[in-house]
Amino acid sequence: MDPVVIEKGTVLRLLQHLKPEKPSDPNDIHPRIMKTISGVIAEPFDMSLRQSRRPRDWKNAVISQ
Repeated sequence: MDPVVIEKGTVLRLLQHLKPEKPSDPNDIHPRIMKTISGVIAEPFDMSLRQSRRPRDWKNAVISQ
């Protein structure tokens, strides 16, 4: 099976096309927030997808509003 290639630009484009009028996801992160910070989080998401793993800090993070 060929490896799946996911580029940072693809991740960024998908994040920027989120619909801000939609409800929050199961993690209670509103699409408007994801869209706003898409430029910052596209690279870590891209790396995580390419490596098929999540950084340890993501697993242990406590995120609040």
